[in-house]
Amino acid sequence: MGTDLITKVCEATGLPKELIQNKLVERLEQEGFQADTLTIEELRTVIASYLQEVLLEAREIY
Repeated sequence: MGTDLITKVCEATGLPKELIQNKLVERLEQEGFQADTLTIEELRTVIASYLQEVLLEAREIY
């Protein structure tokens, strides 16, 4: 289930799949989740954390 979730999210972003997929898997591992057993709730947690990081970095730059 987890790998399918990651694939669907990557496709839905419209961003280059390699870029977003690698970043999501990296974040999953950092937060202690495994891609193979990932649930939708865990994915939401990871994406929220990643978006917060991106927004904070953008805020510092701009």
